[in-house]
Amino acid sequence: MISIEIEGSRFNYRVAGILISQDKILLEKDKIYGFWVLPGGRCEINKESAIAVCREFDEELGYKIKELELLALNENFFKYDGENFHEIGLYYECELLATVDPQQFENEFNGIEVSHIYKWWKINELEKIQFYPIEIKTMLLKQEINKFVHFVTREN
Repeated sequence: MISIEIEGSRFNYRVAGILISQDKILLEKDKIYGFWVLPGGRCEINKESAIAVCREFDEELGYKIKELELLALNENFFKYDGENFHEIGLYYECELLATVDPQQFENEFNGIEVSHIYKWWKINELEKIQFYPIEIKTMLLKQEINKFVHFVTREN
């Protein structure tokens, strides 16, 4: 996984999937820190980002997905758990290739990776939750997911 400590900061190369089904979007949160993000993880060296996003959904949830289109690139600078991060994030529109247990659409649930909680949210509910990066949240709320965007985020 590409995560390197350089000059007192950590560099991450992350991919995530925008997966919408039954008019809901899938989000994850770490059990310790209470904010939501799109499901994903770090790329492996010498692997394509599209392959990595599919692998992450399979490893963390057992979901088979197909990446459709790269929708956003985020240069993200933030502090997490006392450490400075510089993260490059690629955000893919994804399609679910298998049926999901309908009960998963109603409540929070655990995936294969036990450190995360998952939930399917109605997109208009994103307004009331802590979700990062903010630009992706804004893009989803405005339903502007039809063109590629590049943005830089500096979170305090």
